[in-house]
Amino acid sequence: MNFIFRKARVLIVEDQRIIALDLATTIRKIGHEAIGIESKGEKAINAVKELKPDLVLMDISLAGEMDGIETASIIRKNFGIPVIYISGNYDQNTIDKSKTTNAYGYLVKPVDDCSINAIINAAIYRHDSEILSV
Repeated sequence: MNFIFRKARVLIVEDQRIIALDLATTIRKIGHEAIGIESKGEKAINAVKELKPDLVLMDISLAGEMDGIETASIIRKNFGIPVIYISGNYDQNTIDKSKTTNAYGYLVKPVDDCSINAIINAAIYRHDSEILSV
């Protein structure tokens, strides 16, 4: 089976609506499925329970009480879903903090279609490989 080209069901967690909609358009354009958009960590966790995505694109700065890193940590721990960060924050402290969640990637905004496609395919391939090796 060729995992790299598998269509991924992607949940977008982004509190800036215009960016979230743009990401959803890009995801569809590159051949994957945008299954939902959430703006808060708490809602994102509930959406993961309900929608069972293959992957989560996660902004680090979110509206609400939980930031994206805390949300990603809960998602990885409770559901084993890969998370890719998309953020305008790329200072060393933020990057180091994001590493504690075993993220499958980190993109700095603004991101282009090619970068999103490459990182989604790499994350899905890595996740599928990890599942098969268990």
